[in-house]
Formats: sequence, C-alpha cells, structure tokens
Amino acid sequence: MPSLREVPVEDSAGTAKRKACKVALGYGLAAAAYIVASSLLVGEVALDPHDHALIETLKGIGFVGVTALALGWLVHRDYRALIGAKAELAASATALARAQNAATLSVVTGAIAHDMRNLLGAAKTNLEFVEPAARGDPDASEALADVRESLGRLTEFATDLMARAGKNPSEFPAADVDLAGVARDCVRLTSLFARGHQCDIALEVESDCTVHGRRQELECAVLNLLMNAVDASDRKGRVSVSCARTNRDVLLSVRDSGPGVPLELADKIFEPFFTTKGSRGNGIGLAVTRGLVRSYGGDVRLSGPGPGAEFVLTLPASTLTPPGSSP
Repeated sequence: MPSLREVPVEDSAGTAKRKACKVALGYGLAAAAYIVASSLLVGEVALDPHDHALIETLKGIGFVGVTALALGWLVHRDYRALIGAKAELAASATALARAQNAATLSVVTGAIAHDMRNLLGAAKTNLEFVEPAARGDPDASEALADVRESLGRLTEFATDLMARAGKNPSEFPAADVDLAGVARDCVRLTSLFARGHQCDIALEVESDCTVHGRRQELECAVLNLLMNAVDASDRKGRVSVSCARTNRDVLLSVRDSGPGVPLELADKIFEPFFTTKGSRGNGIGLAVTRGLVRSYGGDVRLSGPGPGAEFVLTLPASTLTPPGSSP
C-alpha cells in the first residue's frame, strides 16, 4: 500500500525554517550585489541627467523582472511538490480505505461462516429425523437428498471461509474443476428456490470448461450470482446461465429478467456492504464473489445494458489449447 514518508512535525518545521532563511539570505545577497555592481557601472559612465534617470529606471525594471522569475521558479517547484504530495496522500487514503474494507469484510465473513456452520450442523441433525418419514415418497426423498448434499457443501465452504478469514491455509486444495459441472450443480441446488419465486432457469454449457481452483469456492461464487439473479427476476421471471470457453478463458454468464443495474453503479455494486436491495440485502455476496474469482486470476463484471442484468465470470482455462485443435 503506498504511504507517505513518516517525518516528525518538528523536523519538518525546522527544515522549512532553514530553507526559508537560506532563500532570504541568498536573495538579499544577490540583490545587494546587483545594486552595487550596477551603480558602480553607471557611475563610471559619463551620462547626462536624462540618460542617468533612464538607466536607473531600466535597472529597476530588470531587478523586478529577475526577482519575479526567481520567485516564480520557487513557487512552481514547491507547488509541483505539493501536487505530488497531494496525489500521494489521495492514493494512500484510497488504499487505506480498501484495506479497511477488506479487513472488515474478512472479520464479517469469518463471523458469518462460524454461525452458518453451527446452524448447518443443527439442520443436518434435524434432517436425519425427517428422512425416514420420506422413504416411501420418491419426490420427497430426492428433495431431501438434494438438501443433504447442499448442507454438506455449505458446511465445507463455511469451514473453508473460516480458515481463509483467519489467514490460515485452506484445508481444501486447489485442483482442476469443470466449471460447467459447477454450473449444472448450482442450477440444480437452486431449483427449489427458483420454483418458490416462480422463476425458470435455462442452462446452456459447453464441454472443456476446466479451470483451476477450489470447487467449494467456485460453487459459492456461482450460487451468489444465481441467487441474486432469481431474486432480481422475482415472479414469473427467467434466468439464463451459460458456460463456454475461449482459447485462454472460461466464461460463465448469468442473466436475469429483472430491472437491471444502472451503469453508474456498475463498479460500486462490487464494493463491500453496498447494496441496491435496501433492507433485503447486505452487500456482501458480490464482494465475496469477486474476491474469490480474482484470487484465481479471474474477474466478475457487469455486462452492458439490459434487458435485465448480466454478470460474466471469467477464469483462466486450465489448458490453453481447446479440444480438437493442435498445440
């Protein structure tokens, strides 16, 4: 983080005072030498009173001009230094604000993960009492199986978040992950949530969408985008999810049929604790998503104007050569 050099106030004041004394002394000596030299030179030349007055006037004009140039140079130098210090101070303030936001987000994330893991443990225990009653109903058994799988993944992710918030290495190593498969699983896991909002989710994925990362974190990022999209689409809406790859990157797009995001908020919505949902949001989801994706060398951005809002997640492909092409 850029920072200004730490200089004690007393040393700065003393330096400024010594510098001012040197400038004043140098200016006084130069002015005195100029006056004496010019007077002696004029005195040695025989001039009538009219010419003498003209020479003195020119001397005064020259003295004022030289003085103005000297002062202008000093002011310009100090003003340029002041502008540089101001820019450095602004950069330091911006970096400090970002660091404070990141630190606050880390603490909040750790606290949320801790409470979430405890609640998930209780939910898994309660689920064990419900499962026997649903064994005769295939639909209910399938729904409960999805719930158990979701609870298990969320517990793993909460544990991983707690480790990262505490600056400890994650217990889940990074590996090659099929982002298309992550998208399919996330769509399946949010199907009940989407059904409750009367929202349809359309999925279109390509093959060879392999990226390098932790599956738990990638699922969290995609789930955040999906949940936001379903919430924005609300009643009888539609969410489109696609996953494809270019030569170097894998792109995952989530588009909703909601009101969209104003262009002036395109970057601000990724700031921690900024939300357009009012009391229904906390401003953490997109910030966490971008942080996770950027930790793998990718990014998340809001695409161009609507209809609706489209978030595009970009990650480096694990292999640079698409299938079927020569290396």
